[in-house]
Amino acid sequence: MQAVEKHAVTLTFEAESAITKGKAVVLGTSVDQVKPPAAAGAKCIGIAMNTASAGDNVEVCILGITEGYADGAFSRGDSLQASDTNGELDTAASADYVIAIALEAATDAGDRVAVLVIPHGLPVA
Repeated sequence: MQAVEKHAVTLTFEAESAITKGKAVVLGTSVDQVKPPAAAGAKCIGIAMNTASAGDNVEVCILGITEGYADGAFSRGDSLQASDTNGELDTAASADYVIAIALEAATDAGDRVAVLVIPHGLPVA
């Protein structure tokens, strides 16, 4: 998918700790901060659109189309959650909070795929 970042609503935050482009983030300790999730299925605010060290600015896609990193295989159209503390994405299961919908399939961990970010999506039934 080409130029996916052109179809995203973004906000700029300070990175509370190191953040990698394409990985899910949660709200940080301070009002203007984000950080990697603490556990699988965390209530993520969006996906980082740049890599940032602690204290640097990070642009976060809070709604729309961007690229995310897969933590394993999933199909196009699957509901996705933050898989663990690395912020990669995998298929959401019952009671998991959905951060995005896969617009492309992933075959392996580390695949970079287009996703539709829908933060704080309802848990999968």
